[in-house]
Amino acid sequence: MPTATVEETKEQKVARLSAELMGADAKTTAVVPEIDVDKPQRETSSRSTKKGFIKWGMMTAPFKIYSGTSAEGLHFNNCCPTCSGAVNAVTTCKSCNTTFDGEDKSKLKKGYKVGGNFVFVDKSELEACEPTSNDVIEVIRFVKLAEIDPIYLESTSLMNSDKGGEKVLTLLRTAMLESDTVALVKICERGRENSAILRPYTQVDGSVGIAVSYLFFDHEIRNVNFSAPAKLSAEEIGFAKQLADAMTDAFNPTSLDDSYAKNVRKLIASKVAGVAAPVVAKADKQKATSDLMGALKESLARAAAQGKK
Repeated sequence: MPTATVEETKEQKVARLSAELMGADAKTTAVVPEIDVDKPQRETSSRSTKKGFIKWGMMTAPFKIYSGTSAEGLHFNNCCPTCSGAVNAVTTCKSCNTTFDGEDKSKLKKGYKVGGNFVFVDKSELEACEPTSNDVIEVIRFVKLAEIDPIYLESTSLMNSDKGGEKVLTLLRTAMLESDTVALVKICERGRENSAILRPYTQVDGSVGIAVSYLFFDHEIRNVNFSAPAKLSAEEIGFAKQLADAMTDAFNPTSLDDSYAKNVRKLIASKVAGVAAPVVAKADKQKATSDLMGALKESLARAAAQGKK
């Protein structure tokens, strides 16, 4: 009579797979790093990428800038089919020194590093993980653009209709305009399922279409240990509001430029012409504002004077 199979508990199965994966022997208990496949956590930025001073009117304050986002994806190594070692960029296995050229590259395995070892998957398994077809963008729901914090916006592309799609895309754009919403969509491409919004877009030449703004996932947004807000008096807040009002104007994208790139082009032009390089004026060394109220009043006076010109 065959012996009944005892079903493994979840804990026993994890322990067995952990030992197999990490190559543990009878005397060693392997430890596999915990992977939260459903709810990855945000990281906290600790190292600043830039330090300096922010200048508003006659007020100056030191700042630090931290990386606010970090796009993530699943990255696989090319691995040797013989010894499972990682294969470097020149397709030579780091473990057994086997070199893969031409058709041999198709034999390489895809390995995802967990701890100190690789878990291997093949192309068909990865393709089976794709929830939608690569050429289908599905509208999930409509949302208010004002509800999406700009930090979630990663990059923007432009969508144009292909033959036969003009009417549906025009209808979609019109529906978004009429309802004052944008369309939340899923886009599967390059081994990653992206979230994005479709929104009505008008180019500077007046032509209209749809912009595709890709979104960061929530866990790709970094946390920063923000300083506690400073205490402000009602008078300081009142002057700040007046200054903001005096400096408020319509947004004009054509007024934005890259002064550094412009100066570099002038430098190159001067070298071509064989003349002296143009002199770029440098800002004075900055320090934090100590007399906030005095700086506010002076800033407001200057803004008012500039507005009369």
